[in-house]
Amino acid sequence: MSWERICQNCSFCQAKTGLLRTRSVCVAPDGRRGEVHASDAACPAFRMTPKAGFGLRGRWGEGVSRSREASRADEPAARAATHLSPAGGAAKLGGSSKRGAPMLQLACDVHTHTLYSRHAYSTIEENVRAAAELRLELLGSTDHYSSMLFSEVGSMERAQGYDLRDFQYFMNYGAWPRVWRGVRLLHGCEADVVDLDGHLFGHDVPLTHEINGNPLHRQLTLKERVFQGCDYVIASVHCDEFARGVSLAQTTRMYVRALEDPKVLILGHAGRAGVPFDVGEVLAMAREKGKLVEINEATLASHPSATSTCRRLAERCAEEGVMISTGTDSHISCGIGHFDHVRSMLEEIGFPRKLVATRDAETFLGVLERAVGTSVEV
Repeated sequence: MSWERICQNCSFCQAKTGLLRTRSVCVAPDGRRGEVHASDAACPAFRMTPKAGFGLRGRWGEGVSRSREASRADEPAARAATHLSPAGGAAKLGGSSKRGAPMLQLACDVHTHTLYSRHAYSTIEENVRAAAELRLELLGSTDHYSSMLFSEVGSMERAQGYDLRDFQYFMNYGAWPRVWRGVRLLHGCEADVVDLDGHLFGHDVPLTHEINGNPLHRQLTLKERVFQGCDYVIASVHCDEFARGVSLAQTTRMYVRALEDPKVLILGHAGRAGVPFDVGEVLAMAREKGKLVEINEATLASHPSATSTCRRLAERCAEEGVMISTGTDSHISCGIGHFDHVRSMLEEIGFPRKLVATRDAETFLGVLERAVGTSVEV
């Protein structure tokens, strides 16, 4: 099976070619080290290879020839024996990181994108499949809700600048199952902060009709209509032009006001937004409201210049007792649940596990209900 804890499926198992034969060797820093057999039971340092994690390899010589029915029958026992770590594959419950400390478990990915975001490449089903492969407990789908999706057009059909019909994707979330392939599924969006008052995209776009042309019974803004279908919102800055050259007090107020929005649960990738702010004041508001500060995998992986800022933000969260969320910000399914950089940084800091809201589904759902009032029935 692809998820078996055997040397063949471990990243630390390497092939060494000698004069007479090729042998398998364990190179784990705190593992058994030395020569091993591919089918040997793995040592505590086991880290599943990406190929094994995605079901592309099984036991040495067996491939994946066992039937799908037999595989499913074995899954309950496998889950009882192992807990699959999203970043590195399988880690035994109570297992160790490379430094010998308990490995930080991140069982939720709550910042992900689908094709709807236009510069992303996977469907929601592909994302769910990827989450299920890694045995994630919870997946949050948070497509962009911003001017990046559709341009403002002044036609008769778009008299208010933006057409509600372009955003109806967020209004049919009820078609999604709440549990899909064993993964709890949450509906969200990543909304752009658009001004120094902390307003979110669509706050100033009034609506008069539904997508089918029927008049609304009461006046709503585009933001209000979209947020009705969301379990939670990530508030992020993508275009910082409006915040250039302004005071620290103004940018701090912007983030504080964004966190005050009733539907906002997470302050998104603040470490790479390029907008400085008073960290202490913003974290105080997050703690007061029970909101989360995101440590973003894509930022650490693709924006090395922002690493020190993100690290300091995480350290301050630990010092101030502010809970964090972890999101891959994946724009393609193969990135779902892979938290290599986030986990490494949090472990180096010694970040308190109790402050990681995404450590398991129960914790995240509890934070969501307390902070936003969203109670998800499964």
